[in-house]
Amino acid sequence: MSVNLWVNEEHALSYLRERASLPHRVDALEVLCELLPERFERVLDLGTGDGVTLGLVLAARPEATGVGLDFGDEMLRQARERFGDDTRVEFGHHDLDEHLPAGVGEFDVVVSSFAIHHCAPARQRALYAEVFEILRPGGIFVNAEHVASPTADLHNEFLAALRPTGITLYDGGSSRWDYDCGDLFAGPLPNEAAALLTPLGDRVRYVRGNADREVATVYDGGTTEFDGPRHAGSVLTAEHRALLDTFASTVLISVDGLGDVCCCHGTPTSDETILTYLTTDERLAAELSGAPAPTVIGGHTHMQVDRTAGGVRYVNAGSVGMPYEGVPGAYWALLGPDVEHRRTEYDLASATGAILASGMPAAEVFAAEYVASSHPREETARTFEARAEG
Repeated sequence: MSVNLWVNEEHALSYLRERASLPHRVDALEVLCELLPERFERVLDLGTGDGVTLGLVLAARPEATGVGLDFGDEMLRQARERFGDDTRVEFGHHDLDEHLPAGVGEFDVVVSSFAIHHCAPARQRALYAEVFEILRPGGIFVNAEHVASPTADLHNEFLAALRPTGITLYDGGSSRWDYDCGDLFAGPLPNEAAALLTPLGDRVRYVRGNADREVATVYDGGTTEFDGPRHAGSVLTAEHRALLDTFASTVLISVDGLGDVCCCHGTPTSDETILTYLTTDERLAAELSGAPAPTVIGGHTHMQVDRTAGGVRYVNAGSVGMPYEGVPGAYWALLGPDVEHRRTEYDLASATGAILASGMPAAEVFAAEYVASSHPREETARTFEARAEG
């Protein structure tokens, strides 16, 4: 007998309101994104809901195309609204209790998140077999799911079975993590910047910024109009170019006191979206609509912001190397239990000397504008907003 609960609009809306409270949901989606192949052509999202998981996958692999299947009309409406006129994506009505539709095609990746458990166990097993049939050779199926063992003994058996596989089990503890929200490499000293962070190993999680993409383009033989990425791409080491390939478009985390947090560069769906403290509430809410977490931490515009619109809190941590704050210094944010914006002073003369010795064209201009001084906050914000509107 089917146990599919998605039979009415109110159930769908209730889930969307409450999903942020699902234990370790963000951790599961983060692992799902980590398991994606470096490159693939086509992805299928089973039980796509409002398309949030498919959006994360396509943000991480923008060259891919996707298909989302769901049972609920309201979910599909919101998914289509999320993607607008994005031609990479198509959606279809399908009940997971039924055999996957004929003609759906083959896929390199099939994903699902918090959907398949609504099917009866026998149907789940059959669905897994159907997924295998539509996967191309070498394809993968990643299912982010939450399940509860009926007894404590069975739960312990489940954990014991996982440990030999090498899977990391969440232990409920906490530790300090460092998150770079993008454009780490796009300056005069890319290798030196990376050398400060790589010894920290897995404690550092990297987000890819739009200028990081430009650096990769130059390293790989392309061109860019921007001086910083042009220089960085020409001096970047092979080791650090490989590190750049590990940068993600979004990093999903859980922070004590804040809950689920999405770290990105511009927004969760674009590393070029401009948001400042002058952005209207209406545009801010629209740009953050469908965010995978109630708090979004970004960078891109190089100035600290902490605002809430449309039920989503948006924080810009600031910039360490190119702040637009009016006062020199390194600007960053401390997360947990709330958000605390910080400014750290450093040896400006030594930094200027290192920049001048970097070999970057117009290094003296960079040092004067971003180290010895800082672009005025309001003037820069107005310039950004005019660019966003134009």
